[in-house]
Amino acid sequence: MPWPTADQLMSLCPPADGYAFDILRRSSVPEVIDALRAWQPAWQVGAARVFTRTRYYERFAHLEGEDASDRNVFVILLRGPGGLAGMLAAEQIPDALSLYASLAVLAPEHRGRRSPMFQGDYLEAAYCNVLAPRDALLQPRVEDMTPRVRALYERFYPGGWPSDPAPAGDGRQAQGA
Repeated sequence: MPWPTADQLMSLCPPADGYAFDILRRSSVPEVIDALRAWQPAWQVGAARVFTRTRYYERFAHLEGEDASDRNVFVILLRGPGGLAGMLAAEQIPDALSLYASLAVLAPEHRGRRSPMFQGDYLEAAYCNVLAPRDALLQPRVEDMTPRVRALYERFYPGGWPSDPAPAGDGRQAQGA
């Protein structure tokens, strides 16, 4: 697949002020792996662990300046003050004619901004399957959200952060005492 260059990305979807996109290069792979291990130590297990392995990038990821005709993963690095600030990986599934964001992560010191890290309309929705109870998750702070994200959040959760739904039972409604 012909992936875009960093300059094309920045012209179509500019990053936040002070930041720049970079396309993954072979020489950047160790830096990315070290950063991901520091930012998300739990990724040593589970599906995201592939992003902490050199051979994954060598086998599946487009590496800038190399032949990418048989590689379906595109990694965009976000560079900012102090170096690597984040990464976004997208995977093309040719048989399904689809492209999906397989991983997006920001360094802890670049999270919680009151302005968007990525500009434009290329990241308007995310799907996650949450496998933990809500009280085990970090509750989003409305005051840290951009106006567009806050509007969407308030539309989904007009009463604020929801509690866990009742456990699934046999389909009958519980009766009050």
